[in-house]
Amino acid sequence: NTTTANRTHFNDSLDTNGPLTEGCLPSTGSPKVLVIPVNLESGNANDTMLQNIEIAFNGTQAQTGWYSVTEYYSVSSYGKLDLQFDVLDEWFTPSKSKSYYGSYDDGEYYGSTLILDEILEYYDDEIDFSDYDSNNDGYIDAIWLIYNCDVDYEGDSDYWAYVYWTPSEIEVDGVYACYYGFAGTDFMFEETDYN
Repeated sequence: NTTTANRTHFNDSLDTNGPLTEGCLPSTGSPKVLVIPVNLESGNANDTMLQNIEIAFNGTQAQTGWYSVTEYYSVSSYGKLDLQFDVLDEWFTPSKSKSYYGSYDDGEYYGSTLILDEILEYYDDEIDFSDYDSNNDGYIDAIWLIYNCDVDYEGDSDYWAYVYWTPSEIEVDGVYACYYGFAGTDFMFEETDYN
């Protein structure tokens, strides 16, 4: 069972080898990271927002007034980590509603995990997912899912920002998904009231 193998892999990495070094994004080098815009509200799924996501991950301080994700990790690692974000230039639209994914939780899978599974299957013929396994350990280093519906500041749904791991058994291009990030486009813009 792949799920059992995945859990054993994580437990061994944490318990016997100290910090998690396999199945995750390395802390040095130039690993590639896949960023997938997720369309949960069609009104917000436009080209301007796609450009904003690209700039948030790969832009310059001159473009944004702040560090992009790439710049932040380059500066904070003293130039030792140069993340190469591949931002898809199209929106992925999941099969179910945002309310379905927002409330889904079976103790192991969240709604975002279901979305990730759909993405792996949908893009299997278009994306070589093995390109995102920088150390060839059989796991995609990281995937970011950026959703376009409102962030839930009250915590009543899955629509927040977090990193999680997937127990998925879906194999694509000889690799499995492992850690992924889930965050909303709202985080790219200044919020003045979080209540």
